[in-house]
Amino acid sequence: MTPSQARSYLSSPAPEKFKRPSMFPITQAEMVRDPVAGMVHADWSFKDDSTTELTHGIHPYPARMVPRIARKVLESVPSPGSSVWDPFCGSGTVLLEAMTHGFPSQGTDLNPFACLLARAKTQRTKSAELRRWTELIVARVRGSSADAARRAYRPNLDDFTLDVERWWGPAVIRDLGFLRRQLDEVESLGSSRSSKDLLDVAFARTVRRTSFQRQNQFKRYRISDDRAKGHKPDVISDFLRNWTMVVGLSNELSSGYRSAPAPQISCADCSTFTPDQQVDLVLTSPPYGDSTTTVAYGQFSSLMMEWMPSLNSDWRAIDKTCVGGNPERPRSRSKSETLATVLQSIQARDPNRAKVVEGFFGDMQWCLQRFYDAVTPNGHLCIVIGDRTVREVTVPNSQILREDAENVGFHHVETFSRRIFFKVGAYRVNPVGRSGRDVDSPAIGKEEVVLLSKG
Repeated sequence: MTPSQARSYLSSPAPEKFKRPSMFPITQAEMVRDPVAGMVHADWSFKDDSTTELTHGIHPYPARMVPRIARKVLESVPSPGSSVWDPFCGSGTVLLEAMTHGFPSQGTDLNPFACLLARAKTQRTKSAELRRWTELIVARVRGSSADAARRAYRPNLDDFTLDVERWWGPAVIRDLGFLRRQLDEVESLGSSRSSKDLLDVAFARTVRRTSFQRQNQFKRYRISDDRAKGHKPDVISDFLRNWTMVVGLSNELSSGYRSAPAPQISCADCSTFTPDQQVDLVLTSPPYGDSTTTVAYGQFSSLMMEWMPSLNSDWRAIDKTCVGGNPERPRSRSKSETLATVLQSIQARDPNRAKVVEGFFGDMQWCLQRFYDAVTPNGHLCIVIGDRTVREVTVPNSQILREDAENVGFHHVETFSRRIFFKVGAYRVNPVGRSGRDVDSPAIGKEEVVLLSKG
C-alpha cells in the first residue's frame, strides 16, 4: 500500500475502514517511509489481546491504556533509538511498552500513587533480595508469636483523613496497622528502591481488596451494609498472596528484559515539566475531562494512600491540581472552533458545567504547547482519547484536541477509531446527574488514536 492509497483507504466509511484488504499488500519499506501505512491495517479494538501480560496487571488503575495500542504505535512511528515521553503516564503502560521495545522513555504524573505503580511495573529486581525479604516478612507475620502480637495491636487512627471505620472492619483495621508496621521494619533493614516499591504495591492491593470498597468501581463506592457484615477477609493471607504474585511478575520481567532501558519517572505536573532533552514521540492518554466529573484519580488512590504515609502526599489535592482542576483559573484558553460551538450548547443547559469544560481545555491547550516544545523537529504526538457527554451534549475531545494541537504548530497525520472493550465504567450514564431521570445516554464506548507530527 502506498501512502496515498493508505490515506484514501482511511477516508472510506467507518464500517469498512479497519478491514484487512488483501488487494493492498504492504511492504516493510513502505511502513518505514510512512508510519500510517503500518497502522492502517491494525484492528484497533484489540478485543482478544491480554491487558495484564508482563507486569501490566500488577495493580488496578482507572482508565489504563490498552497495552496493545501503545505497542502498535511504538512499532509503527518511532525509529530505533527514539525517545518517548508520556506526560500523563498513570500506572506506566506506555513506559513498560517503551522499555520492552528498547526505547528510552520518561513519564510524569501528578499522582504519587500512580508513580509508585509505574516504578514497580518497570523496575528490574534481584530475585535473591526478594527471597530474603519473603523470609523476613513471613517470620514477622506468621506463627503463634506473630498472631499474639497482631491481636494485641492497637493502631493510631488520628492521622487518617477518611472515616476509617466506614471503609474497613475493626479486625481489618487492626491487622492492616500491624502489617504496615512489620513491613516498615523490614524496609528499614535496607534494600533497593525497587524492592520497597513492590512491597508497597502488594500492601496496596491488600488495602483495597480488604476494604468495603466496591471492587469494580474506581470512585469510592461502599458496598451495602448487609454485604459489609459478611466481609471478613484474612488480611495476612491476602497480603502474602499479593506479595507472591507481585514477586513472580517482577521476576518474569527482570529475566526477560534485564538490559532494557529503564524509564525515568517523575511525580510532576506535565504543564510545567521540561524533559532533560527533546523527545521524538509524545505518546499519552490524557484525562477525558476534569477529575471531579470524570475519572477521580485522587479519589481512587485515597484508600491506599491513607495507609501509605511514605508517599508524603495528600490525596485530596490530586484532583484539584489535575488538568481542569481549577476552572476559575485555567492556564490558557482553547482556540478550538468545535469547542466554542459545544460550549454554547452546554451554556444553555448549565453555565457552571460549561465553565468547567472550558477550564479543562484551557489547561490542555497549555499542555499541548509544552508538548510541542518538547518534541524534536519531525517528531510526533500521539493522543489516545474518547469523547464524553456533558448535560446531554457530546464533547468531541479528539477533534477539539486535534484543533488545539494544530493551533500550537502540530500537523494532523491521521485519526484511528476503536471500540472500547477493556476500560472499566458504565455503558450508560445519567447525563444530568438526577435520580429518577427517565433518559440516560451511552457512556464512553469508543476512542480515537490521534497522530500528529511536528514539521
